[in-house]
Amino acid sequence: MKKTMLMIAAGAMMFTAACTSTDTSTDTASTAETATATDAAMGTTGTADATAGTTGTTSSAGTTGTMGTDADVTTVTDLDDPAFMMNAASANMLEIELGRMAVQNAANADVKKYGQMMVDHHSKANQEAMALAKQLNIQLPTTLMPMHQAMVDKLKGKTGKDFDEDFMDIMETSHKMTIAMFEAKSNNAQNAQVKALATKMLPQLRSHLEMATKLEDTVD
Repeated sequence: MKKTMLMIAAGAMMFTAACTSTDTSTDTASTAETATATDAAMGTTGTADATAGTTGTTSSAGTTGTMGTDADVTTVTDLDDPAFMMNAASANMLEIELGRMAVQNAANADVKKYGQMMVDHHSKANQEAMALAKQLNIQLPTTLMPMHQAMVDKLKGKTGKDFDEDFMDIMETSHKMTIAMFEAKSNNAQNAQVKALATKMLPQLRSHLEMATKLEDTVD
């Protein structure tokens, strides 16, 4: 289950990176080929822009978050700063939404506590990200990106032990992806403030993953 979810999430991040290139030298033919390849991988046409939102500095970043099938998690190192901020905002919204679901639907008391921690920590993190995005004139998404929405959908209608198991699996998967993204940006951000934000959040994200791993072993 974990490997499958990680591959799905990793695939999504690959197309995130592919769609957020800021290379203005790309000609019309290359752009068309890229769009065609993306549509083929998604199995749909024209859905990414409306779901992912747009950025005030990189117009092509609106396709961030498209779902793919084959990718390496290391692809997240290719995100530019606006795309990173957009993905980080969606990741925060994901943890908040799933945390609220855990508080309501989990059977295990520790899972409920973990869920509340997700709400508290990621609400604060999202506020910081929004403040920085405003300074940098980056418009963040107000709804979940497809890869994150898929994780929420997986838990809909589940309660008790079934919820606990899938919730903790998702917490592991989502935090591994987010940590990889933040580690990359803490090293290669174009903007010093973006780099500082990524570096600041890493210890907390690693702590979340460590706790999720321990809890996942408990509820399985």
